[in-house]
Amino acid sequence: MRSVLTMPGRTNRFSDLGKRLHVIATDLNTGERAVFGGQQCDDVPISLAVAASSAVPMLYKPVCIRDHEYIDGGMRGTASIDLAIEQGATLVVCVNPLVPHNSTGELDVGNLSARGVPAIASQVTRITSHAGLRYQIKQLRRQHPEVDIILIEPQPTDRRMFYGNIMHYQARLEVARHGFESVTLDLAEDYPSYKETLARHGVPITRRLVIEELAEIRDSGFDPAVIRRVLEARTHACARNRRNSPFCQLQQTLALLELELDAAEVA
Repeated sequence: MRSVLTMPGRTNRFSDLGKRLHVIATDLNTGERAVFGGQQCDDVPISLAVAASSAVPMLYKPVCIRDHEYIDGGMRGTASIDLAIEQGATLVVCVNPLVPHNSTGELDVGNLSARGVPAIASQVTRITSHAGLRYQIKQLRRQHPEVDIILIEPQPTDRRMFYGNIMHYQARLEVARHGFESVTLDLAEDYPSYKETLARHGVPITRRLVIEELAEIRDSGFDPAVIRRVLEARTHACARNRRNSPFCQLQQTLALLELELDAAEVA
């Protein structure tokens, strides 16, 4: 991570970023949440903060920063949505890849205990973290009705996301491919709901782009280069200093046209 962030054109310092970034870890000695990138810890290198945030107990040793030892930020909760709200966010998108698996109806599985200790441990971890996340979101929605929280996560019956080893480096592209495809399909299926929520924050979306981008990625055989280009295309083409470019104006026009067509269908 340090090597990547110190390449030309990049930075390993929170203070050099154009946007605010907060990295969460857990203080091993106190059990308290630590927020790197805030006013008190913005001089800690980003790579070191990431190492502390991802120091999963029993897999990686704690990371020492200023005589304090830090471990995985998830020990204090699956997500720190409250921190985003405290920073002024009114739209929060939470991506949670770990949900309990529902194996009911899977004839080749039966009880998860038949898969051994790893399957049991994985299910227990998922149950605990998922329940905590759901409760947190429920409470935050009650306390902050003005904030929209979008939760993106796999379906409970998604076998690939459950049985795939998330720590297996070589399987990362397969997991990423499956995740992108399944989430894109969910977005298309729940399009009216997402569209209504995002519209409240001035973010237009179009079903056409979702379907077209997924088709392009599929046609490429899920080529990583194509996936990256598709994900970055709209951001680069319509960056703040290029909003008047022909491509960006065309995308905006098509998006507005689709919104008008949707409104006409409802009427």
